[in-house]
Amino acid sequence: MVLSSKKVDENPQIEKKVVSLHREKIKELFEEITAEMPEISRFYGVIILMFIDDHNPPHIHVRYGGSRVSITIENHKVKGQLPPRLLNMVL
Repeated sequence: MVLSSKKVDENPQIEKKVVSLHREKIKELFEEITAEMPEISRFYGVIILMFIDDHNPPHIHVRYGGSRVSITIENHKVKGQLPPRLLNMVL
């Protein structure tokens, strides 16, 4: 079923359903991707992962609850957000 954006905007329930479906699909895709990443470390609910043949610059992925962060290894540039205390533990 294809909905025009006008119909979605006019019906908040349809909009909520579309957003929910998108969230579920994103979650599924993320789980597929992380299934392919070796886990380097796990502590206090923090999971550190790294692709073997990922794009440059070399970086790690950090998961904590709903937070997802990418940290460049060379200069510790952080993309995403983690609670400050946990970020200090990872760095």
